[in-house]
Amino acid sequence: MKDQLAQVEKRLQSLVEDSLSRLAGGKLSPAAVANQLAAAMIAGLVWEDDGTAGAPDQYAIALHPKDVESLIEQAPDLGADLSTALLEVARESGYAMPTAPHVTLAADPTLKRWEVRVVAWHSGTQLEFTLAGDPADTVSNVLLAVTVSPGWPTSRLPRVKVSLASFSVSE
Repeated sequence: MKDQLAQVEKRLQSLVEDSLSRLAGGKLSPAAVANQLAAAMIAGLVWEDDGTAGAPDQYAIALHPKDVESLIEQAPDLGADLSTALLEVARESGYAMPTAPHVTLAADPTLKRWEVRVVAWHSGTQLEFTLAGDPADTVSNVLLAVTVSPGWPTSRLPRVKVSLASFSVSE
């Protein structure tokens, strides 16, 4: 498994290096993004009855909200570039991925500036979260995914409040 992860990390790093190294003045580590994408891909593999492994087709890359805004402004096609890289690596690794995955930049105010967290899942299954570390820990943070069309001014994004206690969402 570690060998498999190392191979996927190495390949993804070489593919995302060009896309990410020129962004954000070098503050975003291409290696960190590649490592987390690779780990999410490997952790999300689903094994079919015939022995083939299917890679996740949905990826959320969470960053501090200011970092998401900066990346969207600097590289509106970043999601598409990362999607192409993920598809290429999955197929080279022998994982089933019929179409290019969807990559979303997600704002998470609990993250430090330029800290990265990646979550991956299969679109045909319910999204589940697991926590690393102490099983007694509880989830106290919410990940809000925002997909912005190219050219959409980020200053016009709505402010959203999510209340888990009452299961409501308000603008």
